[in-house]
Amino acid sequence: MKCDELKDYDYDPDFPFQSGGRFYDADEVDAAIAELKDENRRLKRALWLARADRAHVTTLLWNVYCYQNNCLYFRDFMNEKCNPFRDLPKKTAMEWSDLWESIETKCRAKAEEYK
Repeated sequence: MKCDELKDYDYDPDFPFQSGGRFYDADEVDAAIAELKDENRRLKRALWLARADRAHVTTLLWNVYCYQNNCLYFRDFMNEKCNPFRDLPKKTAMEWSDLWESIETKCRAKAEEYK
């Protein structure tokens, strides 16, 4: 990466506006910053896409859970409220599936912001 390749220069006594010490070329620093910003944008997009993929898998798991029990206990299952996590409100499996589907949609929209 360009930030690893930055080369510092010594103080030049003939140049009156230097305060001493070592310094970097401004153009090289600007190029390194631009590269890091691009890398940061790319990584944020990858993070949001990974979150969307995980939400998609969770949606599929809830759908499988719904449909496995669908044929045997359709009415009881569709009306039964379950709480897989301690502090979350109780919802039916279809409500959980819909919730995770909306989370997936929001994550994909957020990933598009970083495209």
